[in-house]
Amino acid sequence: MDIDEIRHHIVELSEKFGIESPGVVQGKTPQGVECMVKQTGGRQIVIGPAFKDLPEAVQHAASAFLIAAFERRGSSGKVLLMTMFHFLVIMAVGVGIGLAFSFVEDSPPLVMEICLLTCLAAYAILRTRRYIYACDRKVADVCGKETVFAMLDHERAQSSRLRGIYWLLTKMQPSVDRRAARLSPELRVNL
Repeated sequence: MDIDEIRHHIVELSEKFGIESPGVVQGKTPQGVECMVKQTGGRQIVIGPAFKDLPEAVQHAASAFLIAAFERRGSSGKVLLMTMFHFLVIMAVGVGIGLAFSFVEDSPPLVMEICLLTCLAAYAILRTRRYIYACDRKVADVCGKETVFAMLDHERAQSSRLRGIYWLLTKMQPSVDRRAARLSPELRVNL
């Protein structure tokens, strides 16, 4: 697909998902990432040079997941308020656990900071997993389970190509098999 066909496809998918169509631009993406969301300067989808080499089913699935990601984010005001609320709760839990440990005789140094960082990391991992499962369900509802499975098969094949921060982010995500099992009851038996 050329960039105009991709734009047209994104507009069609946006209508299916019931959201305003984001902008589509060609640009550079990190190694192993064919397309990505860019929030600076408005909502945009950046299409990398490797996108045109993907099979058509994977191109459709990647586009659907990006639109689902936009749909799941909701309004920025609501997201900001929820994030602030969650951050305050996590801070309170981390401080509470840290204070409890500080009363223990011979407590390790920096116990408060370690508790805070552990709580924040756990929150980030759980929120990311919840977000990914929600996007999987949304794409399955709108485009069908076969679209999700096409993307999961592609992710399984490409998992070794990612480097740096993107590798770390994939390790925080649920496994491809677990994501597939959540969509298909027949696969749950195997896990």
